[in-house]
Amino acid sequence: MHRLVTVTRADRVVAYERRNETWAGTETDLIGRWPTISPTGDRYSLSVVDTVEARSRLEVRDFETHELIGTPYVSEPGGPAAIAPRVPHYASWSPDGRYLSYVVPTAAGLTLFFANSEHLDVPTASVVGSPLFSAWLPDSSALVLHHAAEVSLVDPASGIAALVSDEAIGFRAPATTRKPGVYAYARRVDGTVALIVTSPEGEKTIATYETGVVFSFRPDHDELTVATTADPSAGVFNRLEVVEVATGEARTLWRSPYVAYWWHPDGQRVVILVPTQMGDGRYALYCLDPQGGMVTATPGFIPSEDTRLALGFFDQYAQSISPWDSTGEHFAISGRHVVDGVSSSFGDPVGDMVMLWSAEPNTLLAPIGAGGIAGFSPSIA
Repeated sequence: MHRLVTVTRADRVVAYERRNETWAGTETDLIGRWPTISPTGDRYSLSVVDTVEARSRLEVRDFETHELIGTPYVSEPGGPAAIAPRVPHYASWSPDGRYLSYVVPTAAGLTLFFANSEHLDVPTASVVGSPLFSAWLPDSSALVLHHAAEVSLVDPASGIAALVSDEAIGFRAPATTRKPGVYAYARRVDGTVALIVTSPEGEKTIATYETGVVFSFRPDHDELTVATTADPSAGVFNRLEVVEVATGEARTLWRSPYVAYWWHPDGQRVVILVPTQMGDGRYALYCLDPQGGMVTATPGFIPSEDTRLALGFFDQYAQSISPWDSTGEHFAISGRHVVDGVSSSFGDPVGDMVMLWSAEPNTLLAPIGAGGIAGFSPSIA
């Protein structure tokens, strides 16, 4: 099923669906931000902000009719309405589509909630704290949660958190894999950031680092991909490596500035986003093979505002809005080609487009329609 939901520059909701070989777009009258489609493909969550009342709500709507199914969250009058500018909430569906987890600002602080898809208006409050980064286990039995200095397994039915470690450090989102009960996080060990893989057999330290790390499993392989930087203040990574879980052996895929990476669902290609050093905000997508060899690349383009926001936490947003569709046929990103109109420095910029790429040689980013954020329901590695 090839479906995605986006919003235009005016935050108007647009739904796209592939029919035969053509992408058809349906523009709605809805206004919202950060639509997140369920793995079932029949519904999506939508953050809505009431600027007059200074309140926000999280809605779930039908993909085809766009009718309201439920409202899991409404902010309190006079209370905080957004996590950050343009980011009211963060929502993530469980792999089976049964639960919607979401992080919202409350008077007590950032708060994790769960809503059963059949009882959306009766949510369960769970953990309060900051930061709150998460990843679902593949069977939807628990959410692996990084909150403050702790890592916990949270039951979505009860919201009860079972502590795994109280020494979490040097990372944002945990990583999960298709193997039941296997996940990764980082904690302090002898003054270093130790990368830990947990399985039903126990825990294993597979590598240590002197700086913070971003990581994910390579799909269908017992390997962790690790992004590091020599200068955390630079805002870019400068090394990407793959570490074998069994042996701890590492091989380097990339050793130059880049912003984010995303594995193809079959684990045979990885796309990285690289600044082109032109000074005008343009980036290019590079596709690498598992040994770091260049497969293909796109010309430079300018990511949309919401895409740039998501790139700052790409490891977390990949858990809810994946650039790759589940088949690996399409890689989606939102922005505009450099030649599409004047720069925003000189006038109104051309609206952002949802652009698709196959990551195959001699292919380009192909716009399918307007949209400021682009992605599909993710598949776990």
